[in-house]
Amino acid sequence: MPGGAGAAAPQLPCMPSSDLYNAALRDRNGGNLTLSLQEFQDYLRCYGNMDMAPNAQYYIGWIHYSQGDYPTAAQDFDAVLEKYPDNNNKMPDAFYYKGLALVKMNQRTAASEEFIQLIQRFPSNSLAPQACTQLKEMGKNCPTTHAPSRAGAKKAKKG
Repeated sequence: MPGGAGAAAPQLPCMPSSDLYNAALRDRNGGNLTLSLQEFQDYLRCYGNMDMAPNAQYYIGWIHYSQGDYPTAAQDFDAVLEKYPDNNNKMPDAFYYKGLALVKMNQRTAASEEFIQLIQRFPSNSLAPQACTQLKEMGKNCPTTHAPSRAGAKKAKKG
């Protein structure tokens, strides 16, 4: 019988992008993570190429992380880094939380690589010192970062 038990639910039409994204954020901030997760997933289904898609993907990972689903969270954060490599303000956060998820999964070597990527690629980001702390807690040194120079490396003055 059509529409009976076991039939897939029909895809609902999409809300306007800003309404859907704001509802997902509001539900996340209000602690309704299950609804927020669905809304962010709907946002990606409907608007996966829009400017806020990397943020939606990040928040999906954040929700899975906060629920203790570290393997799924690591995959979600990976998607932020792989699907949206350009013009993505959530990249540092994705590196950091992917690293934290990997630590929780006892994958310390892989976690340290994420923290190092964060520090090297985003040295002035507010999460870089926290990534350094994570590395130190694993008995590793923080990488040194140098601000990129447009004129190239200058030699030190003699004397």
